[in-house]
Amino acid sequence: MTDSIHPGTNIGAVALMTSNLDRSVDFYQDAIGLRVRQRRGRVAVLGTDLAELLILQEKPGARIVPRRTGLFYFDILLPSRPALAQSLHRLIETHTLITGFVDQRINEVVYISDPDGYGIALSSDRPRNMWTNFKGDLSIRFGPMDVDGLLAEIGGSTRKWTGIADAARIGSVHLNVNDLDKSEKFYCGVLGFRHTAELAGARFLSAGDYHHHIGLNTWSGQGAPLPPEETLRIIAVEILLPDPAALAAVRARMEQAGHPFEAWHGGWFTQDPSQNPILLRVS
Repeated sequence: MTDSIHPGTNIGAVALMTSNLDRSVDFYQDAIGLRVRQRRGRVAVLGTDLAELLILQEKPGARIVPRRTGLFYFDILLPSRPALAQSLHRLIETHTLITGFVDQRINEVVYISDPDGYGIALSSDRPRNMWTNFKGDLSIRFGPMDVDGLLAEIGGSTRKWTGIADAARIGSVHLNVNDLDKSEKFYCGVLGFRHTAELAGARFLSAGDYHHHIGLNTWSGQGAPLPPEETLRIIAVEILLPDPAALAAVRARMEQAGHPFEAWHGGWFTQDPSQNPILLRVS
């Protein structure tokens, strides 16, 4: 049994509670361009024609409480810089509030929030030869993004907006945790991710040779409490393994570590040390 999670592991759909399903579905369709793949009662599944990216479950009237563990933001990874430019142009067209632009060297990122206040990043990766410094270490930085240069990728195109690129997927998820050491011990020591980089109060973890699939931070405060039951929160973050053997290896490591898990929706449900909910399953 290997101690590393399979290098073909990726982040799957993010499942969230919402206070108003109609409002959220309209936002994700109109501003971001996701498609409704399924809707029944108070649950909607959104994504592209190729993949589920987001699952929303309505909890009417509930609100997000700040400075708690839970979702910091999820990143929708676009397949190219022109695709990111098209998505940014759509945000501008729909007068969506943009909360930030960042060039992280590894990628370019546009930050927004949904109507409930969940953080969302739209990004495109830079070429892999730009991810590392002269020592070969992953180099993440926070610098200004060339917004005009990004929008210039569209050129004189008058292509009608038809939604987000089909190849878009969840590239990473960033979580508020209450203890970085305990969290990294779980994600790396038990699940098998590897540490790739860190910043003040944050660590970045990856499967395989990607720059990061999971970001952990204590920016909500060391020892931050859990969100109360009556508030909005994450239902689950999917970690997708490429085959049953890879999933079984992770299960075996959880058993060996005495970390609790249970069968749920065709996979194994567990929680990290900050009780952020995780669903491990085969893609």
